Amino acid sequence: MASTSKWKGKKWTVVGDSNTEYNWAGTVKYHGYLALNLGCTVQNLGLSGSGWFNSWNGNDAYHLRLNHIDNDADLITFAGGGNDYAETERPFVLGSFGDTDPEASFYGAIDTTLNEAIEMYPNATIAMFTQFRRDVGEPTNAQLESMVQAELEVAGKYGIPCLDLYHQANQYPWKQWWREKYMTDGIHLNDEGHKKLADKIVTFLESL
Repeated sequence: MASTSKWKGKKWTVVGDSNTEYNWAGTVKYHGYLALNLGCTVQNLGLSGSGWFNSWNGNDAYHLRLNHIDNDADLITFAGGGNDYAETERPFVLGSFGDTDPEASFYGAIDTTLNEAIEMYPNATIAMFTQFRRDVGEPTNAQLESMVQAELEVAGKYGIPCLDLYHQANQYPWKQWWREKYMTDGIHLNDEGHKKLADKIVTFLESL
């Protein structure tokens, strides 16, 4: 696909958490597989413990890191939310659609991040991935469903394409066999998990 991809020779900035960051949990990551496939280069702005609403140990929330994005980025994507669910630095506050204060709620943090990214990088294509599944002992729960709904709603407000990985990535982390094959634990994907995730994302990126 690298010879025909619309992203061949382009720069892709990935903003996210430990499942985006280069670290102990997988050596390639979803964007690494996709960069090889598409023929693009990646600016990695993944930081462990961070999220839309939460910072952790100096790793700032997404809206506080927008100025780290390269000015010549052709594609900017945001992925995460798991650390907001985990309350890495402060208690989770969902808020409601229409919130714009990034310090007050999850809705407000997503809204501010997307609104400011549009203003700061008018020449880039901006897109989102919802958080994907984590092991909570069952297929899903009400809080995670409400968080994914928030991500989809705010992306829709700004006309930003958002791939619903939570509901459409064929992930089953509540199953032990699936965790053993595709994860390092119940939260982080291993290399096989990232490769599988990349296969779900590639068509979405080509559609942007």
